Amino acid sequence: MTQKGVSPQNAQRPLSSSEAISASSATSAVMPNWEWPAVIGVMLVAAAFRLLALNDVPPGLHHDEVIIGQIAKDILRGHVSIYFTPGYGHEPLYHYVLAGMFAAIGANAFVLRLTSAFVALLGIAATYRLTRRVFSPGVALGAMAWMAVTLWPIFFARVGLRGIALPLLSTLTAYFFWKALFQTPNSKLQTLNSKLQIPNSKFQILNSKFVLPGILLGLTLYTYQASRVFPIVFAILVLYLRLFHRLLFKQVWRGLIVVFFVAAIVAAPLVIYLTAVNPSAEERLSELSGPLNNLLAGDPSDVVQSTLNTFGMFSVMGDNVPIYNAGGRPVFPEPIGAAFFYAGFLLSAWRWRRPGYALLLIWFAISLAPGMVTPFSPNFVRTIASWPVPFIFSGVAMVELARFPLRRFGHSSRFTLHVITAFLTLVLAFNAVLTTRDYFFNWPRGDYVRFWQQTTWTQAARALNADPSTLPVAASGLSIQDLDPQTFDLLLKRRDFKVKWFDCRNAILFPAGGAPARYLEPDFFSCDPDLTSHYLPGAPIIAQPRWPDSGNVIFTLRQFDARALLDGALPRIASQPIYIGSERFDAADPAGGLEPLALPIDLSGLQLLGWEMDRDTWKPGETVEIKTYWKVTASLAPPLSLFVHVTRPDGSIFAQHDGLDVGVATLEPGDLFVQRHRIPLAADAAPGAVRVSLGAYHPDTDVRLTATQDGRSVDALVIGQLIW
Repeated sequence: MTQKGVSPQNAQRPLSSSEAISASSATSAVMPNWEWPAVIGVMLVAAAFRLLALNDVPPGLHHDEVIIGQIAKDILRGHVSIYFTPGYGHEPLYHYVLAGMFAAIGANAFVLRLTSAFVALLGIAATYRLTRRVFSPGVALGAMAWMAVTLWPIFFARVGLRGIALPLLSTLTAYFFWKALFQTPNSKLQTLNSKLQIPNSKFQILNSKFVLPGILLGLTLYTYQASRVFPIVFAILVLYLRLFHRLLFKQVWRGLIVVFFVAAIVAAPLVIYLTAVNPSAEERLSELSGPLNNLLAGDPSDVVQSTLNTFGMFSVMGDNVPIYNAGGRPVFPEPIGAAFFYAGFLLSAWRWRRPGYALLLIWFAISLAPGMVTPFSPNFVRTIASWPVPFIFSGVAMVELARFPLRRFGHSSRFTLHVITAFLTLVLAFNAVLTTRDYFFNWPRGDYVRFWQQTTWTQAARALNADPSTLPVAASGLSIQDLDPQTFDLLLKRRDFKVKWFDCRNAILFPAGGAPARYLEPDFFSCDPDLTSHYLPGAPIIAQPRWPDSGNVIFTLRQFDARALLDGALPRIASQPIYIGSERFDAADPAGGLEPLALPIDLSGLQLLGWEMDRDTWKPGETVEIKTYWKVTASLAPPLSLFVHVTRPDGSIFAQHDGLDVGVATLEPGDLFVQRHRIPLAADAAPGAVRVSLGAYHPDTDVRLTATQDGRSVDALVIGQLIW
């Protein structure tokens, strides 16, 4: 393709400033009759792929989405920050946009996904504007069309991850940078400066238009970690202009300084936070720096392999992580689409002396670097800054194909153009069909995808939303202290019943003192049969849906009234002995210093009702089970843990169990629970006297909960002593 003012014979010579301006703007000035209908049609297709069935695909919320949703909700509660530390650390821009969407529409999973879809559609519109200005309407339409139907950009437009903001910000930065680079001085501003006699007016006239791209460049760093390399794109582009377009560089060098100066000011708060205030915030970077560290140490093998994998992701093998891609699918899964991509890349490389193509090549190479120097490549998330370049390459090749008859034969019939257009449309339609099949039908049904996308919780929340019952729900999960409750908070539409959390492999929760409640057990693990048979005997199943493709159970919902069971159990366990005493004691008198107490005993809002042990004598090599019974009497601040210590006379811990398998943040006064403590005893344990104590503490501060007895503060309760 040749641009106005640049003949094929002169394609490889340096452009003058006037030629560069002409080449960048002339093709954008004329609007063909087909352009707006085609653009609107492509945007409608893009919107359909990003909005249809948004509640169903992906089939659930990934943990990263839940963390981002929780951060946005915290922002609405007033917890603002320049950087958020949960989940390996988060740049904040997407989260503030999401918080605004939550405030305007509602804080739920659909709005979380809708935010990404809107950002993605804006990114496609920005791609059109940038590509049209730098190249032509045809190239812009081709790039848009590939982005509309290709799985890679569709995938991340439908999940609530902050990385989707990077392509939008980077594309807007490139657009306004290019606009400033090839924009004539503002005559109105020049006249105003002259009238007001503003000093240095020439500098202001020529460079005020570079402020906006500088702001946008600085803001890119607030989107995602991969953005750290994006300023390098413009630094290299400036060097390119200095070497190969000196006349243009002389005209705009002051403006280029403005871009980087403004970007540095905008990015400064984040940079200061990460380098001076909290340099350990990004722990994830140290986990991913292995290949780069090996390269710096003289071993390039890992970086070479990651580089090959990264370049291969476009047509050989894509991201293998199922939560980011469908079965290792490459960006262009069929040979014709891949051929357009490679042809566009080669054409751009051939035309590298033209600034537009140079921008593409530099952008492409630098934005893929995060995937080249980190493990587990290819990685579709870390290379997301490369959007929209691969699709612009494809658009370049498509336009070249459409112009081939004109170039080859000197003329092009309308029929030939229609045939080529129909062929290109069929290629795009075929890719749209492949995307629909792979993403909407095949991908959501994988067991790995269902687990990591927490599809079980989505199905359970829908069932609870539809169930007319208002009984509380005791749900069992793997992340009961934070992610599981936060997930349900985004999924549940109803607020007329409580969901409380526990891990049924080691605890049983009785909401509201054992009153009738529903018990939710997921498909991805089974409750301990001894605990459920003892504490939830005969609980009837009220719902047990199955996956339609496999017939496997999704979740089990039971209902149980525990009041009769507890009425029989609590008096028995309350008769067990309990003492005030130190974890240190006299070996010659193990029972010395112990003062008997009466149950229950309240430890700052957590009341010990009693305990029981599965054996009377202990032997080395055994695992002893102790069950403790508790009642919540006041709000408890998480994190919280229970401890059972088996100590020697000097207070040293011989054996122990620390943990709490109920979701503390979801508990309310009146809730009861049973915690099982499994204490392994060393097989080579030396004989002697030991003392068994229990209590509760906050693991973040190691501060124990205390009870007050006769004016004394007690932080450990002794349940027995023995000699073996």
